[in-house]
Amino acid sequence: MSQVRHSTIIPEAFSLVDQVDLVRLRANKHINQQQRVALGQFMTPAAIARLMASMLICDTEHVSLLDAGAGVGSLLSAAVEQLSTRPRFPDSLHITAYEIDAQLIPYLGETLQWCVHVCRTIEVSCRYELIQADFIEDTVEQLTNPLFFASPRSYTCAILNPPYQKIQIKRFSSKEEQCRVVAVVHQPEDFPYTSIGFENHLNYFHAT
Repeated sequence: MSQVRHSTIIPEAFSLVDQVDLVRLRANKHINQQQRVALGQFMTPAAIARLMASMLICDTEHVSLLDAGAGVGSLLSAAVEQLSTRPRFPDSLHITAYEIDAQLIPYLGETLQWCVHVCRTIEVSCRYELIQADFIEDTVEQLTNPLFFASPRSYTCAILNPPYQKIQIKRFSSKEEQCRVVAVVHQPEDFPYTSIGFENHLNYFHAT
């Protein structure tokens, strides 16, 4: 059973999300704007990141957090800050951060180091995996090539923005169209969670 620990040892002047927001502003000045538009990147401001993180449940002893399009890490840092201010901390935290844009990798690495620092101050074991790849393509690769992957990565919670640009411009080839998931049956017993989210471009039908 986890010990109940308190977050009083973090200096009041220190704010992880505000620190990362400075990283976001710095990155915005240096990244290629045309590429940013092409990739549909949206750098989440601190206030929105905190609002989204406040909705996380993540009440397990060992948290595995996914950010499938991390950018500079605004959302994942808000999740870490939110976890660090709870009356009860997790025993450990593993962060998986996907980012396809090489320009953002140094900024994201800086954010992840800040997350490790915050977790260290509250005696929470924190590890992270920074993956420069497209999350969807990488996950499909894991699922379709089991010989090369012992098991697909799994997570206890995720925080991310939807892929806005991909939703607008994605066109499927005839080969992709044949294997694209158009509809799926949701069996509640297959998902041992209190809630489940769907991106807003999916049609979800349910019966009671």
